[in-house]
Amino acid sequence: MIYFLILFAAALIVAVSFVFFHQRKMEKEQQCSTERTPVLPSATVTSISTNRIADQPLAETAAKATISSMPYSADMLYKILVVDDQPAIRMMLVELFAAQGIDVYEAESGSIALDIYEKQKPNCVLLDLKMPEMDGIEILRGIRMLSPEVPVILITAYADPDIMEEALALGITHCFTKPFDIIELKSLVYGILEQSAN
Repeated sequence: MIYFLILFAAALIVAVSFVFFHQRKMEKEQQCSTERTPVLPSATVTSISTNRIADQPLAETAAKATISSMPYSADMLYKILVVDDQPAIRMMLVELFAAQGIDVYEAESGSIALDIYEKQKPNCVLLDLKMPEMDGIEILRGIRMLSPEVPVILITAYADPDIMEEALALGITHCFTKPFDIIELKSLVYGILEQSAN
């Protein structure tokens, strides 16, 4: 009888967790449902280049492999700047885009991000909102002083309406809440890079 009660309690916990997960997912989709126009990638690419930034700005490493599915122009070298204080998020995004032949620069702080942006002029910036030292809004202001038109995708776990309003006024392209859909992010970035090639 005790075994049956334990099994019933476990099933109940799983059911409640499932319902909570789906409610949370629907809330997040509604929260960031502003103009989603993903463009699917078209051609192929055959190189990988990753630029890791940790303690020293612009410390570079590179590798090569055969990859497909990224829009590619022989004249165009795509560059992305990933700004996040969480190493796991940076590593995941670097691997995701570097595997498609994109130069990916990563920054763990705002000062490093602005330094890299000024030197490398990336085609797109993936920016975390909550950062130590300098928050995402301050970094976005700095990027806008250097380039008013570069696409900036905001990634946040905290979508405060006032901060989001300020981010929209500064000109973000899109907002993703953590945990985010990696396929949707990838499609959006590919669309941005395709547009920058035209």
